[in-house]
Parts: sequence; structure tokens; C-alpha cells
Amino acid sequence: MADILAAESLIGKELPDDVRVAYLLGDGEAEIDDEFLDVNGEPFSFNKPLIFSGFEFISIRQVVKEYLGYRELMDDWDLEDNINDWVDIVPVGTVKNYNFSPKWVPIAKDNASYIAVDYDPGPKGVKGQVILFGHD
Repeated sequence: MADILAAESLIGKELPDDVRVAYLLGDGEAEIDDEFLDVNGEPFSFNKPLIFSGFEFISIRQVVKEYLGYRELMDDWDLEDNINDWVDIVPVGTVKNYNFSPKWVPIAKDNASYIAVDYDPGPKGVKGQVILFGHD
């Protein structure tokens, strides 16, 4: 729980209870590294089910890294740079039309796309909704 509280302090947002529970049960999905080598020194062939339909559930430390990385990128953007006018948001009005918002906290990723908790939804959205954003 200490890592979750530290992460919330760094990003300035309290995670929804369901997300907290997910991190208490398992801090992201295991990455393949040297500890997962077979007796021949080859990586195991994992066919692990990804809980977010092809997106990797990232560790709480990775949440902070991804979030702060996007915040740093935004320092160089003009408001016009952040308007996402090439993707239709469905259902209309649920998510603000941005490339990234400092009120989106990524919890899963796949290349350059993320699943995130949205703390500032569109007029028809709900605070704490889970959204998809990115450049894939």
C-alpha cells in the first residue's frame, strides 16, 4: 500500500478503489527477464492472458514514470498541439478531445497507446472512467 500512496502523492491524484485493489492484488503484469529463462537459457514462451485485452497492466512505479513523462512532454506543447482532431471519440462527449491530459493516469499500455483513469471527463462522461488514448 505504501507504493500506491507514494504514487498517488507524486501524481497528485487518488486512484479509484477498484484500481487500488488491482494494484494490491498484483503490481502490474510480470515482464519477461532473466528470471524467466528455461534450463537451456531460453526465455519461456508465455501466452499470458493480458487483463486489458492486449494491453499490459503496468506496475505502480511505471504508472508514475509514464504519467510524469507525458507531463514533461506537455511543457513543450501549445494548446493547439494537444487538441486531438483526427480521432472520433465514442460515445461523443464522454472524453475531452486531447492527445493527453494531466488528469489522465495511465494504468496499462501497448506500444504508444494507453488505458487510463480519466479525472476530467467530457460533459457526458463520469469522473474515474477508464479510457483509451494514444498514437496507435
